[in-house]
Amino acid sequence: MLLRQALRAAAVVRASPGYANALLFTPPAHRRHLSAMAPAAKVIYMAKKFVGEPKPSDFQLKEEPLPDLKDGEILVEAEWMSVDPYMRAYMDRYPAGTKMIGGQVGKVLQSKHKDYKVGDYVMGYLGWSSRSVVHVDSTKGDMTKGDVEKVRHPDMPLSYALGALGMPGATAYFGLLELCQPKEGETVVVNGAAGAVGMLVGQIAKVKGCKVIGFAGSDAKVEWLKKTLGFDHAYNYKTCNIANALKESAPNGVDCYFDNVGGEFSSIVLTKMNLFGRIAVCGAIASYNADMANPPMAPVIQGPMVFKQLKMEGFVVSRWRQRFPEAYDQMYQWIKEGKLKVQEHLYEGFENMPHALIGMLRGENTGKAVVKVTGSNKGIGFGIVQGLCEKFPGVVYLTARDEGRGKAAVAELNKLGLKPEFHQLDITNKESIVRLKNFIKEKHGGLDVLVNNAGIAFKSSATEPVSVQAEVTLATNYFALVDFCNEMFPLLRPHARVVNISSSCGHLLRIPGEEIRQKFLNPELSVEQLSELMQSYVIATKNGNQESLGWGSGSYNVSKVGVSKLSFIQQALFDKNGPEDVVVNAVHPGYVDTDMTSHKGPLTIEEGAAAAIYLSLLPPNVKEPRGAYVWHDKRVMDWTKPLPAVV
Repeated sequence: MLLRQALRAAAVVRASPGYANALLFTPPAHRRHLSAMAPAAKVIYMAKKFVGEPKPSDFQLKEEPLPDLKDGEILVEAEWMSVDPYMRAYMDRYPAGTKMIGGQVGKVLQSKHKDYKVGDYVMGYLGWSSRSVVHVDSTKGDMTKGDVEKVRHPDMPLSYALGALGMPGATAYFGLLELCQPKEGETVVVNGAAGAVGMLVGQIAKVKGCKVIGFAGSDAKVEWLKKTLGFDHAYNYKTCNIANALKESAPNGVDCYFDNVGGEFSSIVLTKMNLFGRIAVCGAIASYNADMANPPMAPVIQGPMVFKQLKMEGFVVSRWRQRFPEAYDQMYQWIKEGKLKVQEHLYEGFENMPHALIGMLRGENTGKAVVKVTGSNKGIGFGIVQGLCEKFPGVVYLTARDEGRGKAAVAELNKLGLKPEFHQLDITNKESIVRLKNFIKEKHGGLDVLVNNAGIAFKSSATEPVSVQAEVTLATNYFALVDFCNEMFPLLRPHARVVNISSSCGHLLRIPGEEIRQKFLNPELSVEQLSELMQSYVIATKNGNQESLGWGSGSYNVSKVGVSKLSFIQQALFDKNGPEDVVVNAVHPGYVDTDMTSHKGPLTIEEGAAAAIYLSLLPPNVKEPRGAYVWHDKRVMDWTKPLPAVV
């Protein structure tokens, strides 16, 4: 969201609540021409040795210069970064002051290597650094030094190269198939089953015809394992009796056990193993935060190991490094065939890497935990904030749900000589909206510009049911917007400007059914009736008949058509009831080079922000555009007629 107040100006940009297309933290650094000297890097170090659970104070963020490239080197800018349980254990080996380890997917910004060109996407173990210079050939195959290679399957989401099509995928693939060697009809148990590796282990076992039993840390994860991933049985290890759960789900015993946890949990499972059972020991999450000077105790395991003649083998996945392409290609094929579902838990912002690691170790994530390094994603919202800071001589409030990320965004703008201020806001939380409203009212008395910029879109590869995607998408893109406007509109002054960021997807013809279209075209439609119409789409997805009713298949389309129509209704209400000369427009910012378009958009961030800035600064008593659907090049478009090529 963006608010601007004349004279005592207040501009607020709000990022979407925790999704990949959040619109903050995006200074236009990647638009600058690179000099001979590589741009600086942000690097996060382990400032103190971890004692128990890592704490934010254990980390230190530094900004460091990078050297010019030498022959054979490339400069990589991180776009996606991974947080994994092994990081907690491995960092114990290193002294304080060591750069945090980990994998990342990034774009080549400069190259002096014949096989790598600018714009290539690569995956490598470059640690917690926003930019890195790496010598490709000398580190090849060595996961401790970089081991950079091109993303093998670029038609998939780039972040998958850190999960199912990366090291966690290889871990699940080789750990299960090489060590456990499951056979059709056997019973497989996996703990940490809702994590990056565990969710893949269970699904591979199902592909191999096994009965799969998973253990996870919440009831919601248990339901997801059973309903979405197809596990035969799943249990919340925090609330169940593990022995009784296995007695119920594996009355004939367990043949294969993939252990991510260790501790007493594993001791219990071993007592339920069958003769000649196989155990792959992948991790020991139960003890990663423990004081290893006084390690936790667990029941002895030698009894079942001996008398059931079990085979237990620990492993580090790098032993199969030369075979990783085999795993990646097979996992890719299973994903394409619909046999393997991928779930990601998204964190945003390079500065949030410590929070992401801490949260993942606490079990916040369902699926693979990844961090979108938003410093490399120059979003439209940030461009709007920057443009208004440059064009309007007042105070700009930039808001975000996460205070740390919001303040980091303000700091980035400060480097450009701009002076926005910050206020926390979560558009999906009524109390948060009211706090902002009261703050603006008490400090500034009213508003002159409101730019509504929040929005989410599920990936095409998302595994959530259509009904879930519909409910979540409309809750954020439409219903939260209505609630926000209801609270903030009373603060609008005469001659205020409201800009709702829509999309080419917000054009009426995105709805295929003529009967549905006519409902949107009703000139008497109220906001309440529009909301009922939007809710009817959500209900239709739950009934599975949305396409036969004429809605089509895209929740994002429906949400943005709702945003466009809402803008027209809002304009009519202001024209009738005031305040004087309040203008509301919906705008399609264009197909822009951001994460939301997988960086395939031809427009720059500045070009995408231009129309919204133009609409925000319309002069008093303007006749047009007013209650319009505006294209990125500032043309007013007919909402009911075919559009030009989408750019």
